[in-house]
Formats: sequence, C-alpha cells, structure tokens
Amino acid sequence: HGVIARESKSIFQNADQHSAFQTNRDLENVKGDSGNFAAALLLESDLQPVLERLASLEENLAILDAKNGERTAALEKTVAELRVDLDRTDKKSSYFTNYSTTQAPKDLAELETSLDEFIRACAEPLKPDDQYLENFIAEMKREVRTPVPAGTRLSELDHGSCRMWTCDHALHGSKGDMTVYGSLTKAAREHDAVLWRRGGMRCIKALHASVVHRDTTTRLLPPPALQWDMESHRGAGIRPDKIGFWTDLMQEPTHRRKYRVPMPLASSLMKTVAERFLDRVPQHLLKVHFVLEWPKQGCLHGVYIDAVSAFQGEAEMLLAAFSAVELTGIDNAADPMQIRLRVLPDNKVEPEYLPTTEWH
Repeated sequence: HGVIARESKSIFQNADQHSAFQTNRDLENVKGDSGNFAAALLLESDLQPVLERLASLEENLAILDAKNGERTAALEKTVAELRVDLDRTDKKSSYFTNYSTTQAPKDLAELETSLDEFIRACAEPLKPDDQYLENFIAEMKREVRTPVPAGTRLSELDHGSCRMWTCDHALHGSKGDMTVYGSLTKAAREHDAVLWRRGGMRCIKALHASVVHRDTTTRLLPPPALQWDMESHRGAGIRPDKIGFWTDLMQEPTHRRKYRVPMPLASSLMKTVAERFLDRVPQHLLKVHFVLEWPKQGCLHGVYIDAVSAFQGEAEMLLAAFSAVELTGIDNAADPMQIRLRVLPDNKVEPEYLPTTEWH
C-alpha cells in the first residue's frame, strides 16, 4: 500500500507538469510546425503510459482501502466478541469451582450420606412433618440400594446414582413439595452454591460417574432394536419472557451459538414421550419441543439411562450437568415451537464461560 502510494504521488507530480491542458497546448504548438509533427507524436506516446499507470494505481489504491476497511471491521468485531467473553468469564457460574473442589462419593454409603444431607437442606423451607421426612429419606436410600442388574457393568455407586436421579418419590411439606431430581435441577439452574455444598455437588458427581465416560467406553447405550436416528426429544414449558435467550442467540454468528445447560438434561428417543410432557405444560408457559442432534462419533457426557432407570419406559437419554450444546435452528411456525440443538461431543473442549439459561 505504501509503495503504491509513493509511486502514485510521483506520477501525480509528473502528471501535474504535463496536465491535460498543458499537453494539449504543447501538442498544438508542435503541430503548428509541420516539421515537428513527429515530435508531437513522441510527446503524446510518452505521456499515455504514464496516465494509464496512474489510473491503474488509483484503482489499486481504492481496492486496498476497501480491503483495509474490511480488515478493520473484522478486527473491531473480534474485539467486541472478546469483550463479551471477558464479561462472561467474570460472571461464570461457581459450579465449576465447586465441582473441581468437591470430592465425589467413593461408595454407596458415602452417596447415601450425601443424599441424606442434600434432602434435609432442600426440605428446610418446605416444613414437612418430621416423621414424613425420615420416611422419605429411608425410601430414597432403599431406592439407591436396588441391586445392580446383570450385564450392565455398573458399580453399586453408579447404579445407585442412576436410581437416585430417575425415581419419582416425592416429599410433601406444608410449604411445598420436592423430588430429588427436581431439587438437583433447581440447585443447578439457580447456581445454588449453598445446596451444592450441602451434599448436592457430591450427588451430581456420583451421577456423573455413570453419565461421563471420558476414560472408558460407555456402558449405557440405546439397544439396537430401537433403530435410533441420532435424535432425541424433550417437551418443556418455557416462560414466555425467557424464550428470547434462544431467539437472541439465533441472531449471533454461527460460531457464537453455543451455550451450556446447567441441569442434567433428560430427553427421550421417542417423540411420543416428549409429546406427553408437552400435554402437561401449564397454560401460562410456552410449549417448546427441543430436538437434540447427537454426534455420530459419540458423546463423552451423555448416556441412555433408561436401562437402569427407576422409571423405565421413557427411553431416556441423559446429559451431564452444564453440558454444552449448539443452537442450530428455531421453527416458530411449528406447533409447538421447535428448537433444534446439536449436542457437542466433549464438554472439556468448550469454554466454561458459555452463556447459560435457567429454563429448559
């Protein structure tokens, strides 16, 4: 750019000395003398290449200026994205710190202890009857002690945590009700560090022992008889003012549409199961059909949990807490509204600071 500019300036100076007006006058003077007509042709032939070169340089300068403008715009866009990422890093969930500093249960007895602590912490604001609370805790402990089915290759701890997540036992109190899976979901969705420290994170890490299979092959896969098409379905009710999370994300460049789902995310291989959940969505919520596209190479933090579920028959796939997904499409014309997500194969290669949504 600089070389062209200097050459252009030099040519401009030469051209100034032989402006079109001066050149025409010189030519007329020379042509007035018939004996010097050849000199007139020589003067014109010398100047023409210079003018052509000048036009070419002006064109190249315009192209370079346009390219530099594009580069500047691209750089400004990148800087803006980095500022957003820096802000997200500052606001990143404390989940990751709590997760890395919490020791997972080593056996079924430690899981029961963590589960006991977590249930009591969640039950405090619900004000259940004391004996009813004790009965509920005892019932949950019996659930996690369910014998491991033959052929699953799961440890007692792995199997017990799956039963803990999938069972539907409910505790009723004078101020509200709870299930264990619902309370774990709520704690993750609300980034509740207090509940995580009171047994919740240990329960999550126990569940991840069977859901995450980074150092081993997964032991929980859909049976071939299901002829899985690598998609699963989730029917959910979303508060109308929260749907903007996805519509806004869809306006981002394609490489900026990833986010993390705070809670362990359940979906089904059967669309009919998702439709049953959609039928139960309260009227004040927006019905949304999530379609999850699973990677053909496999997912290191997701399993087919139905085989060991306490509530079998839903063909449930389960993603670990804070799994990364990518928004690929929204169909507002569908009834119900459809949101398509690509399940990313490995959480660890995605930034921890990705945005999250508390509704899913």
